[in-house]
Amino acid sequence: MTASAAPSVASSTTTAPTSATGVPTGAGSLGGPVSAEIVAQYIPVQVLRTLTDKIYDKRKAAALDVERIVRELLVQRPKEAPAIVVAIIRYLVDDLVMSQVGNYRYGGLIALAGVTIAISSSPELIQDHLPSILDPVLSCFQDTDWRARYYATESLYNVTKGVRSHILHRFPQLFDILCKLSTDSDSSVKNAAELLNRLLKEIITEKKTTYVTNFDLFSLDEFMDLLEERIKTLNPLTRSFLVEWLNVLHSMPGIELLSMIHRYLEGLFKFLGDDNEDLRQKTAALLSELLREVSEAVDIQRRLGVGFGALERSLYGEAAGVPAPGLGTYEAEAGHWAPAQAAHLDFARMFAILVPFLGVPELDVRQTALHWLNEFIILARQLMLPFTAVILNSVLPALAAPHREIQTAAETTNSLLMQLVNETNLAALAERTQLDIPAVLRTVLAHCRSDAVDTRMGCLDWLFKLHNKAPHVVVADAALLESVFRCLSDPVEDVVKRGLQLVAQIAATSDADRFDALMADILRLFAKDRRLLETRGALIVRQLCLALSPEDVYRSFSQVLEKEADLDFASTMITNLNLIMITSAEMVDMRKRLRLFEKDGQVLFVDLYRSWSHSPVAAFSLCLLAQAYEHAFNLLQTFEDFEITVTLLVQIDKLVQLLESPVFSYLRLQLLDPERHPYLLKCLYALLMLLPQSSAFATLRNRLSCVSSLGHLNAAPRSSDFFSTKDKFKKLTSEIRWVDLLTHFKYVQGRHERARKAYLSASSMRNQKRSRRGMPTPGSVTASSAPTLPVSAAAMAAATSSASLPAGGATGAASDSSGGGAGPGAAGAQGVRRKRSGRRSTGGNEPWEAGTDAAGSPPPPVPKK
Repeated sequence: MTASAAPSVASSTTTAPTSATGVPTGAGSLGGPVSAEIVAQYIPVQVLRTLTDKIYDKRKAAALDVERIVRELLVQRPKEAPAIVVAIIRYLVDDLVMSQVGNYRYGGLIALAGVTIAISSSPELIQDHLPSILDPVLSCFQDTDWRARYYATESLYNVTKGVRSHILHRFPQLFDILCKLSTDSDSSVKNAAELLNRLLKEIITEKKTTYVTNFDLFSLDEFMDLLEERIKTLNPLTRSFLVEWLNVLHSMPGIELLSMIHRYLEGLFKFLGDDNEDLRQKTAALLSELLREVSEAVDIQRRLGVGFGALERSLYGEAAGVPAPGLGTYEAEAGHWAPAQAAHLDFARMFAILVPFLGVPELDVRQTALHWLNEFIILARQLMLPFTAVILNSVLPALAAPHREIQTAAETTNSLLMQLVNETNLAALAERTQLDIPAVLRTVLAHCRSDAVDTRMGCLDWLFKLHNKAPHVVVADAALLESVFRCLSDPVEDVVKRGLQLVAQIAATSDADRFDALMADILRLFAKDRRLLETRGALIVRQLCLALSPEDVYRSFSQVLEKEADLDFASTMITNLNLIMITSAEMVDMRKRLRLFEKDGQVLFVDLYRSWSHSPVAAFSLCLLAQAYEHAFNLLQTFEDFEITVTLLVQIDKLVQLLESPVFSYLRLQLLDPERHPYLLKCLYALLMLLPQSSAFATLRNRLSCVSSLGHLNAAPRSSDFFSTKDKFKKLTSEIRWVDLLTHFKYVQGRHERARKAYLSASSMRNQKRSRRGMPTPGSVTASSAPTLPVSAAAMAAATSSASLPAGGATGAASDSSGGGAGPGAAGAQGVRRKRSGRRSTGGNEPWEAGTDAAGSPPPPVPKK
């Protein structure tokens, strides 16, 4: 350090003590007069006095004289020189450096540096005397006087420059001092410390090619203890200092810091969140280099079968020792040393450090942590499986992060982890690499409640994967179906479809009882949330039929709805299912099976008929699909025994619109052959008679008029197979007990009729009570007080309610039939009532119990083919 860099120093007011010969001595010095007298024999008294002068240049000149004298002693008196050097060092330390007088300390520090430079040519003297020189110099850095710290830095710089690599044995202490000086309050001290810092880096860099496999320059453990303590600092200057030194030390091949990365990795990630942009850039570059070294270390150890490679082979066998393509850049041969082959890679410990940073708000920190995690999954493979639940707890929310960079990184992590789980044979995993499926399932189900769509979609993807890997474990969780069914009510259609695919997968791998229970749960969901039935009912049913067998789905629904106590819901649900069956493209095969009406079609018909009886129009539609026209006509004849409500007329109106659709094209063609299908024409005319004067009435009348105008075609000769075909159909249907089916239909409709009357009676009683209390009554009216609508009014109501039905939709039908004849709206309208043929309802106004007829006996059995 040059003289110009020295600060101006005022003279000390303390009286400088001297020996009898005039040599400066420190008060209470350990050396005492003896040392001073000995030194005075070899160093002129004037030089020693000048060392304590208040002017820096004079002190520096005296120090140069001391350096010259020591050099001459080493040459002229080599045998006596070591003892003389010891006396000089002892005098400089005890009488000057440890003095209470400032100028004495400053002069002693610069003189010690001169002595060190003089003896630097003798390694033996350096080894023997360097500690006695360094210790007093290092102690001066604790001085509160900034001048003492400055001259101590200058002295240490000159000592380091003289002894070079010999100073590295004290590197941890020097590192600690420099770390403190980087934040010194005095700029001169910080500038001097920066020069010393550069010199130390230069000396370290010189040793890159010297220490390769056996580094013994200083104690790494001692250094790491200091680093672990200092890296917790919040000062950006100190942080920058630490990052720079870590870069330097990582470039030393013999310094194995990778094995101790867990001691400073957390601090580096905290540095990434610092406000200083330059510090963030330096830290990001260092972390990138560290990750590259980890990747190369894994590659080398796999190739050599040591360290991490040996661990993999012990867990997975010899095949695990083959490195994955693209990992690492070194081609090392077994038996030869390669960089990082001795590094101990503890991925579990490193991952534990990353976890807190996977959810921090700082973009750079979170993105870097996710990038490290991605590399860990690629490198460590099955060793990361035990941490799947912890990873997903951070990654699933990140899928919906506001920053696209975080989303992309999280998607990569999610994909890599899912691929790892998919490719792993869970049954063959070692104990330390086991996947905790229940913990993963709990984590995924917890995030299913997230408000973010991407997170919910990611959760459903994981439920798919987990169910594929361990279906029994996943299905056993009681919270699974609750979370999945919640997804069916999701406002986003993609989430609903994905949830339905999961339901279908669970159902496809379940036995018959579990399948039926799952379908029953879906129906309970519809019963609880009528809004869901109206808005998403058709979508849910169609997606289930697309993923599963439509016949199985409908049979299961039919079994549950047949025993449904809520008759209003049963009627509404059957109306929706019937509409989906008629209009949806997913039901083509099912409609074809019903139309052919072979043995399996007959069984399906009977299974559906049992619950389709809750809706008269749905049961009639089912008969049309199965070409059971005679039974359909018999059903229509029973309508005279029940109340014809506006809701029923609206459903008939929509059915007429459906008869004009391509689904019933075969039926319209069959109208041209009334001899083969006599009851078809009767059915349509019966519908015409039930309809009021409306657009549907006109549509059906026009269709029938076209057929009647072609009556001459019926006189055409029949083919020889006409009667055989007719007999064949009779033979096919002879095994079905049509009378029992009709009895079952009447029984079910009787239950609905009694339920409507019970509701109206209860509503009337409530209104009477409210009237007696002087309270206003609701707008609904009872059956006894409601005026009977004339046919024209009923026709107007039906015409107003009728609309063309969208293909495949069930929303309109659900809303129109929501009353099911049991609500106040249907009761108030009352509709058109036909004359009864002298018969009275067996139910009357008596209390009704579901599952029994008016006499209390169970309904007649319906045979099932």
